[in-house]
Amino acid sequence: MKNGINQPERRRYHRHKIKAGAVAEFCRKRFFNFVKPQVVRSAAIVDISTHGLSFEYEGKQMWSTDFNELSISLADSSKRIAEIPFHIVSDRTVTSSEATRAMRRCGVKFNGIAPEHRLQIETMINERAAEE
Repeated sequence: MKNGINQPERRRYHRHKIKAGAVAEFCRKRFFNFVKPQVVRSAAIVDISTHGLSFEYEGKQMWSTDFNELSISLADSSKRIAEIPFHIVSDRTVTSSEATRAMRRCGVKFNGIAPEHRLQIETMINERAAEE
């Protein structure tokens, strides 16, 4: 199966398109545990599975990786899944011309996700999946 840009699909798990309003927040954990993590970057989620997600962001260069925690939240603040372990598996340009904004697409894989996080993500997929 091809992924739309003539490269073989590497994913083992189907990703679901998500309706607008789901956001990936990349945070830097604070020195003291009682202080909320600082949100360093955030971007709209394009698709998600219980094993990872992808998002798009504006920029000509990759984000620095000065964050160590991922949270998923809905724009209406009705749901938040915090402290998901992850690592970035891809980050590539999807549009680049002088006339348009440079957009990048980033793929994230969840690492050792807790059962309660997996259940919360499954629930979000069931509630927020877009028609395919």
